[in-house]
Amino acid sequence: MNSGMNESSESLDEKQLFKDLNEKLGNSLIELYEPKNKVVGRDDILHKLRISLNRVRTKVGCLVGLPGAGKTAIVETYQKISKEQNRDIQLMSLSIGAMSAHGKNKLNERIENLLPLLEEYENNLRKIRPNIELVLFVDEIHLIVSIYGQGSKIGGDLLKRALGRPSIRFIGATTNNEYEAYIGTDGAFARRLRKIPVDDIDKAITQEIARDFIDVYMPDSIREMNQDLPDSLFEKVIKANRMYRPEFAEPDKTLDVFEEAMSISEIENIRIDSDMINRIFDDNYGISLDFKANYDKIYNSIINRVVGQPMALYVVERTVKKLAFNIGFTESPTSMLFLGPSGVGKTEMTKAFAEGLHGEPDDYIHFDMSDYSLEDSEPDFRRDLGRKVKNTKKKIILLDELEKSNKLIRQTLLPILMEGISYYVSPGADGFAVRNPISLKNFVIIATSNVAHELFEEVHRFTKKKQKVTKDNINQYTDALKQEFQSLESDIHDALRAEFAPELIGRFTNIIPFYALHESTLLEIAEKTTMKLLKSLNQRPEGFKVELQSPIDWNHMGYNYVASEVIMFIVFELANSTDSNFGGARAITRYIENELYMEILDAIFDNPDKRRFVVRTNGLGGFENEGNVKGKGGLVVRPAV
Repeated sequence: MNSGMNESSESLDEKQLFKDLNEKLGNSLIELYEPKNKVVGRDDILHKLRISLNRVRTKVGCLVGLPGAGKTAIVETYQKISKEQNRDIQLMSLSIGAMSAHGKNKLNERIENLLPLLEEYENNLRKIRPNIELVLFVDEIHLIVSIYGQGSKIGGDLLKRALGRPSIRFIGATTNNEYEAYIGTDGAFARRLRKIPVDDIDKAITQEIARDFIDVYMPDSIREMNQDLPDSLFEKVIKANRMYRPEFAEPDKTLDVFEEAMSISEIENIRIDSDMINRIFDDNYGISLDFKANYDKIYNSIINRVVGQPMALYVVERTVKKLAFNIGFTESPTSMLFLGPSGVGKTEMTKAFAEGLHGEPDDYIHFDMSDYSLEDSEPDFRRDLGRKVKNTKKKIILLDELEKSNKLIRQTLLPILMEGISYYVSPGADGFAVRNPISLKNFVIIATSNVAHELFEEVHRFTKKKQKVTKDNINQYTDALKQEFQSLESDIHDALRAEFAPELIGRFTNIIPFYALHESTLLEIAEKTTMKLLKSLNQRPEGFKVELQSPIDWNHMGYNYVASEVIMFIVFELANSTDSNFGGARAITRYIENELYMEILDAIFDNPDKRRFVVRTNGLGGFENEGNVKGKGGLVVRPAV
């Protein structure tokens, strides 16, 4: 009876001692306990930690690793192992944020008094528990430095002095980035803390930890339905985490996925399976694991938007087939380099890809590479790329006019194109730089360039002397075209090497030529764009009806085409279609917007009481009659009779 009363009294004394200590430190202490699930694969780190804490003068160790590497679990396991060896360990965790709650002066005082107060607490506690060993754990130990602001060493200096006392065992923990930014720059502080690296664990150990985690934490209500989860499920999560979530470490990022899966399983009463894992990655991290391109949808989008580029269509079609087959996670992004003059369909091909993949032609991430032409642009590009791709659903990146970027940018692209990894640096809340890794492994990266565009001037067309091009064969990939490209291929690579490093050229999965557009292609583009304009005008509520003359055969004038005189005028008078650099489809669209549309608007405003109009030429175009001189033609819009 007396013994029981004595134990109760001692217990109360012990609680009061801790309460008094905690009040002096701003209630910043909590006691840590043994983990429920086991820690596997960390024997070497635990051994190093035990050695560091067993030293005579400086019983200090600092665990440094990626977020999620299990640093806190290692500390808790240290306590568990110590107790198994019949050592009386009390492990307490200190919050720097709570210590600073009453201002910097109070924080200074608490840091300076931290170790003396802990020594006093341990000595008093030994009157109750004679063999007690106190261990203090400070997670995010870099906050002791950063909380004082950029460039300050106050926190580090205060803690250095405190750590000079040999009695209390001290464990710190932080990430690699924070260690280098706040601690590694202070040599004396870094030496005092004694860094212990905590690296990623391998796949087999991660899987073992995940299975143990599920076994310990699986709710009883769903345990039966989730028996015998297959190895393939764990392998899928671990591989996806490795490829697409490089900013976090194992095992925590895998445990995070399965913790979410158990919650979904319990709430929705469904078994954890591959589809659920896909859903978690998509919903929580913006990562599509079941990404599978719809071949028909993408290819139909491409042939509807891009005309007159049979070589490009052929190569891109093969790329789409690979994406559609989807043999598994890819270690590197799909990448394509589009080469050719302006206005021949390079950006339109990107839009077609986006429309086929995401449903909207503008659902891609666009970079105008001329914005990154200066030597100091490289960090800006990394930052812009990182922020745009992080947690986005868009999976297509367009690097427009790559040749206008600085050479440092192109070096940055090497690991991105090969391994699908990059990083960017951003300022933290305290002004210190933070390194943020990103993954682009499941992206499609498209770069455009007009390097070597002059090489396409002689070979870009099936001219009248070679083959008649019609609407039926305008996108047809033939042996003649293949041979034509093969004869040009070495010259294209020579031109590329004059602008880009060979290793960058070699990183692209495909290099795709876009020839300057054939006249028949320009006619089709002009007709499509004009019909779209007239349709918009004719659907207005005012009841307008604007029409062209019917198409006629222009063979008698040496033009092997059937087209309206207005369409012929746009291509052969307004556009310099014999020059591969005149602007292509983009220029055709511009002429229709600026010339044809304005002529129609002038006629509408000049004749407010009319609703029907006919668009014609003035008959003086060089293509219309023998003896006519190019440049005298024009558009005429009159009310219909």
